Amino acid sequence: MNDINENVIKAIHDAEYVLIGCGTELSIDSQLEKDDFAKEILRPLNKYGIYTLDQFDEYIKNKEVKNWLETILTKYFHNRYSDVKVYDKLYELLNGKEYFIITTNVDNLIFKSKLDSNKIVAPCGNDTLLQCENACTHDLWDGLSYINSVIEELDNINLLIKEGNWSKIEEFYPKCKTCNGKAVFNVKKETETYIEEGYLSQWNVYLNWLMRTLNRNILMLELGENFDNPTVIRWAFEKNTFINNKAKLIRINKTFSQLTEEIKSKSMSIPMNASDFLKQL
Repeated sequence: MNDINENVIKAIHDAEYVLIGCGTELSIDSQLEKDDFAKEILRPLNKYGIYTLDQFDEYIKNKEVKNWLETILTKYFHNRYSDVKVYDKLYELLNGKEYFIITTNVDNLIFKSKLDSNKIVAPCGNDTLLQCENACTHDLWDGLSYINSVIEELDNINLLIKEGNWSKIEEFYPKCKTCNGKAVFNVKKETETYIEEGYLSQWNVYLNWLMRTLNRNILMLELGENFDNPTVIRWAFEKNTFINNKAKLIRINKTFSQLTEEIKSKSMSIPMNASDFLKQL
């Protein structure tokens, strides 16, 4: 492992540019064991005797309300979670380098780290933003204050759950500020009407940065990206490695570390969880 660590550190040091792809293995959900994650998201419900997902399922009989509240609890936990050691390790590795980061994670954790937010783009969405479900407007607005307001109303919501008053609970659902219809979180995998304005300006910054790396010594470091959004990182990194003679790719992934034949000679595959790998560097 020491040789692998040294090779990765050397590759970063030698590169003129470093493009980082942060995937699923760096997300909050993946960094915690399933039971620990469940325990943390349910913490606001502990005062009602809810400690496990089985108890949560028994607690709420209405599927729609259950899905809504689980989403709120998950996003509330995401925005309280503050262990950024993985990203701060990345910051140390990139110190003094010309870098850019693409993340497919939506938990916003990377933006709490020391990494420069002006050098990060998150094209798959953000847990802290809301949009109209029907896309009547492409405006986005603060979702964090909404999440906190629901948590503050849990006592009232709990009474309605006990009564089985599901229609009354629907009044707590987020509303579009334009049409007063239903609002949803601005996360690509959670809505068919995903509004892209939240990241497009930063995406253009990324494309301009990438243009400057043509035929330059660039390292693409892919960290724990699976196949949920392969066009964003995996396939794009493979293509750039193939067409740029001076490019190199390091793919770190516990399950999907395989490389295509065309780029094997200029790539490195490390079959290890990317979060664990960074922590032990």
